[in-house]
Amino acid sequence: GGKYVFSHNKIREAIDAHLGEQQRVDLHRCVGLALEAAGNPDGRMFDLAPHFTRAGGTERSVAYSLRAGEISLNRYAQREALAFFGTAQQGLESMMPGPRRTATERQLLETRGEAERMIGRYEEALRAYERAAALSEDKKDRIRIKTKIGRALFSKGEHRRAAGVLEEALGLAGDSIPRSRFVLFLGLCREFVVQLWHTLRPPRARSGAGEGVKELGRLYDELSHVYYFTDKLKALFIHLRHLNFAERWRIPEILSQAYCNHGPGAATVGLMNRGVDYILKGLAYREQAGDRWGVAQARSYLAAVLFLSTQSREAIRQARLAEPEFEELGDRWELITLYLTLASLYAQVGEWAQSEAYIERIRRLATVSKNWSGLALAIRGSAELLGRIPPDRVIEQAQAVLPLCREAGDHTAVVGLLYACGRSALAAGRPEQAEAFYREALDLKARHPIARGGHLGLPFRMT
Repeated sequence: GGKYVFSHNKIREAIDAHLGEQQRVDLHRCVGLALEAAGNPDGRMFDLAPHFTRAGGTERSVAYSLRAGEISLNRYAQREALAFFGTAQQGLESMMPGPRRTATERQLLETRGEAERMIGRYEEALRAYERAAALSEDKKDRIRIKTKIGRALFSKGEHRRAAGVLEEALGLAGDSIPRSRFVLFLGLCREFVVQLWHTLRPPRARSGAGEGVKELGRLYDELSHVYYFTDKLKALFIHLRHLNFAERWRIPEILSQAYCNHGPGAATVGLMNRGVDYILKGLAYREQAGDRWGVAQARSYLAAVLFLSTQSREAIRQARLAEPEFEELGDRWELITLYLTLASLYAQVGEWAQSEAYIERIRRLATVSKNWSGLALAIRGSAELLGRIPPDRVIEQAQAVLPLCREAGDHTAVVGLLYACGRSALAAGRPEQAEAFYREALDLKARHPIARGGHLGLPFRMT
């Protein structure tokens, strides 16, 4: 029951240097087997994985490295997770082909995609997800992976592609979005009546909620975000369907997300108190569950709603509470959104240096992750701070990013950049150039159903 430790790492290195390769392999295998026999594998995973990797035990090495990566990912240590996934991938190449290897590879690619997405490496995430989807035969797996592909495309700013993939997943899950605008409007009216009834008489929770119900709830959540940037009518329809669905099943994870989503939605139509109340409900669920990411997102949404109601100081307080959490957890998309809110808030209260600092943070994050939508946000923010930032510099930055946004099909970002160019040209005393930019933006909006304001976030209400 005892254990031995080296009094100094140099002693271990000296002994290790005099061991033969086979002795070293045997010792690692013995240590790995002893740790395995001791039980509690999750508590020893970060020791089991390297010992079996060095022992050359392929299947054990792959299994333990994959699990160590998943544990790291659940702790939001994405780069550590990616290192374990890389080790698992190397071991996987030595495994014999067969159903077991295929299932392990699919799981590895899917979790690797999550880690890549969280740190803003969207192209790498999409490649991993698409390879995982190609290995998936089970319908539930295909639905889940397509949902993740949609989320990655949305984070990357490719909203139309995201909508297409998510609608495919929704079809696999047994639901669909009405194609006819008239039928869609009737569906919206029905969901509105259901929500009104839920408000008056909250429904009892249904029983028997399985993973399929949770996946459908996640799909509604992702679609409500995507449609906000592409189609207002669909956005309203899916938003209310998501809320009604969550209130019928009352699964805390799904219900808290629906409540947090409902907050900004209610606020944008003037129901500020309802918006705040629903976000606080979602926040309470997430605090009870110990969901750090969820709590940070709820505070970010709360800051956005308080901003719309001009409660700037309380909004700043809530956003600053979310800021260190997202920075530690490493979710770059949420960070960019939060930084934009803070830039807007500090501009609203006249603290221009702070506003500029957050715009610069958006620019740095978006550049590293090649998030053209994020860069568009930063440039639009710069346009709102004219008088402190030279207008020609704003136009130059916008012109550099415009081709990338056009190539990605991010029409909302393109409109925002054209707006920034127009505003800057006007400030520089060139009305003809400004008119050309504005005309191009209006023409693009006429050809594509772009949500008002789009992913350009909350408008800077500095006047």
